[in-house]
Amino acid sequence: SRLSLGPLLADDMGLGKRLETILYIASFPNDKSLVVWPTSLVFNWQEEFARFAPGIRTQIVFGTPEERQALLQQEETDVFITTYPLIRKDISVYREIQFDHMFIDEAQFIKNHKSLSAKAVKSVPAKHRFALTGTPIENALSELWSIFEFIMPGFFSPYHKFSEVYEKPIMRGQDTEKMMELKARIKPFILRRMKKQVLKEIPDKTESMRMAQMTKKQEKIYLSYLTRIQTEINDHKGIQSGAERIQILSALTRLRQI
Repeated sequence: SRLSLGPLLADDMGLGKRLETILYIASFPNDKSLVVWPTSLVFNWQEEFARFAPGIRTQIVFGTPEERQALLQQEETDVFITTYPLIRKDISVYREIQFDHMFIDEAQFIKNHKSLSAKAVKSVPAKHRFALTGTPIENALSELWSIFEFIMPGFFSPYHKFSEVYEKPIMRGQDTEKMMELKARIKPFILRRMKKQVLKEIPDKTESMRMAQMTKKQEKIYLSYLTRIQTEINDHKGIQSGAERIQILSALTRLRQI
């Protein structure tokens, strides 16, 4: 950070990437930070700030576009918390704000460098950038390139050249020499530890099942949505297309959320 170089926190799940982030932010009490998380984790992050660094003033950026813009103008806030979908919508506002530190959690959300999420987070002005993910590479080396283009723009050559020099030789022919060259180049900027390296004695996993009945109001909402989906599906008289299959999967997900 002192050298204005961006690190990738890639520790295995459960080893403290969030705590590392919170402690780093707490080291700069007068700075302004932005954290971008998946929607489902926003309140988890605020709770962890309250637990580990209660002196840090956090603000979740939510509400209408006007309300979100007003929240971003608050001078008394140390850490602004937003989500990938919202930063895409508010990017014109974020481009006008200079942040000292910026963090993206579950950085695989920007693995496609052509996606709106990737373009949005990369266009926010920030002196220091950090990426957090336990899976920096899921399917292709282009994902690693996209993350590094966020934390240190220009560290690698443009993607088409990176692909020719590293990705294609490594993925096609398992080019060991190129693989080692790439590994040596990124190693100083990645902190990645696996559980087996850190936790010498891991206790047996304990699972407990707890059944929870829906309240009357929850059940009413659930059954109402279920009835509507069943009607829509029946009206189609059979599932013919991929889009209709996706509609069913989406409906099942929504029912689980309810």
